[in-house]
Amino acid sequence: MDGESTYDSINSLMQMLYANAATLTSTMGGGKHGHIGLIMKPALYRTLSTTPYETPVDPGPIPTFTAGSSGLAREQITNEFDESKRIFLNHHNMDLALKALIIEAVDSVYLEEKRDRYTGFLAVTARDIMNHLLQRYGKITASDLMANKRKMDEPFDPSVPIDVYFKRIDECVQYATDAETAYTSEQILQTAYYAISSSNLYLDACKEWRRKPQGEKTWGNFKTHFAIEYHELKEQEKTTTMGQGYHNANLVQQDHNEDALLLESLQHLALAATTDKQTIAQLVESNAKLTENVSTLTAQLAQALATAPKPKSNAQMKYDQQMDPVGYC
Repeated sequence: MDGESTYDSINSLMQMLYANAATLTSTMGGGKHGHIGLIMKPALYRTLSTTPYETPVDPGPIPTFTAGSSGLAREQITNEFDESKRIFLNHHNMDLALKALIIEAVDSVYLEEKRDRYTGFLAVTARDIMNHLLQRYGKITASDLMANKRKMDEPFDPSVPIDVYFKRIDECVQYATDAETAYTSEQILQTAYYAISSSNLYLDACKEWRRKPQGEKTWGNFKTHFAIEYHELKEQEKTTTMGQGYHNANLVQQDHNEDALLLESLQHLALAATTDKQTIAQLVESNAKLTENVSTLTAQLAQALATAPKPKSNAQMKYDQQMDPVGYC
């Protein structure tokens, strides 16, 4: 870190130290977090494990046997000594490695207060150095703590993965711990439970959480419990969405079939209309021809009547018979 350290730069260094400390497994502190307990403050480590990380004691150069102990007892004492020595050396070597990372990362002028004139950093631990940096250069004010509390109390956003919310709580918890105003486990759980229950999305999970034995209500178990519920809800949502997709597909197919039937009906109607139109046209044409023929015949009849001789009356016919030389006298 170039220049004077700030809280952000110190915190970035701390996260790197946590990651390195976790790489070497350990049975200490619950046995699930490597040697993080070596560098992490005890108040913060309690959010990870109910078993505290206790600094191991050097068992000495050789095992100590009781007078008159049998060969089997001496073997057991030797095995226990070897295990204790292994645990101590792992812890000690990890502390040396973390101190080396800190000394390399931070300008030496900001570490002089912790350096001994003759033994250097031999008598201080990695945690001692980090605490020194926080106290001297990572000052957190009262207003900073109030802002941190407001951030911690912000509502849970169900539109993002629940791990994002857990990360925010973890950051706020560490911030308060670094300021020597650590939240209790109860405060952390109450804050997170209220935020998640207020979303009304985890009603069953909240009910199950309330029923858990008090000894199981830890921050780690809380995150695991609601993370499982989050992913189950996502699976249900995915299944529901797929079901709606099938339903919509059926509706589309049904609409398509209905559209096809409607189109077919319109085609029949159009065909019928076309056929009727053709029939009517034929009738009109036939009527026109008939009308024309009637007109022609009427004209011919009129002409015939005009040229035909007019019929004679009875008197005229008698006169003609009397004047007929060959007629009857």
